[in-house]
Amino acid sequence: MTSGFRWGARLSAAAVLAGLCWAASPSVADADSPGAGVDRADRTGAAAASGASAARADTRAGQRRDSAKPPIKLAPKPAARPAQTPGGAVDPLRGFFGNGSATNPNGGLIWGHGYSWTAETCPTGPCAGGNAGLFGNGGDGYNGGRGGSAGLFGNGGDGGDALTPGGDGGDGGAGGLFVGSGGRGGNGAPGAIGQADGAAGAGGDTGLLSVWGSEGTGGVPGGTEGDSGGDLVGPDDRDLEGLTGLGEADAGALATDRGYVVRVVARDGEFYQVTMDYRYDRINFVIENGIVVQASIG
Repeated sequence: MTSGFRWGARLSAAAVLAGLCWAASPSVADADSPGAGVDRADRTGAAAASGASAARADTRAGQRRDSAKPPIKLAPKPAARPAQTPGGAVDPLRGFFGNGSATNPNGGLIWGHGYSWTAETCPTGPCAGGNAGLFGNGGDGYNGGRGGSAGLFGNGGDGGDALTPGGDGGDGGAGGLFVGSGGRGGNGAPGAIGQADGAAGAGGDTGLLSVWGSEGTGGVPGGTEGDSGGDLVGPDDRDLEGLTGLGEADAGALATDRGYVVRVVARDGEFYQVTMDYRYDRINFVIENGIVVQASIG
């Protein structure tokens, strides 16, 4: 009986001690006590107020951390495009290989022919033919322009025939240093009335160390009857027989039958210009009192 009482007293004391410990526990008291939610709300409100004050302070200082926009990144500047040819395609080797053109008359430094001018690409003034590269031929001149020269191997270009009255023919271009012939000299143009005839262009030389090739033939001065550097066949003086002493109409008909175009350059001692086309298929008449007193071809 005494032993049972002792065990009951011990259990009662343990229960009382456990109750005291539970009441003193801060976590449990905060969770279950009526003022716990109010205390947490106060602490949360204080923290929010503190954050708002800090945000207002940042705003006043011009530094809004919560609404600041990211910096704008500018696109990089595009790199410069490489040079292009007139056709639009990039050709980095054109300076070394390629034929000349109207915009770049000379051929490439290593290989390429010089550009030859035409009436479409050289409407005014003398135009010199383009020079060739180390391998290639020089281009032809136009309207009194010189012919282009070759480099090491190639022929020189022909000088241009003068197309303006009294203009000089262009000189032929030089042949290659080792191999090649010189270009033909251009023909001079006859002068207008009272104007001197143009001089002939000189034929091009061969290269200084040439082992094959020949010098170019020279042109003919303006107003000269004969072969015009091989381009036209020289006139036959027999075609002029029987024209002088005839009336203008009869002489003109006879010249036409022989395949010539009549050009009257003088009538009754009064000279005047009739045409600018100086060709060897024309016969010129000098007329006095309606009679042809002189006839010439050219």
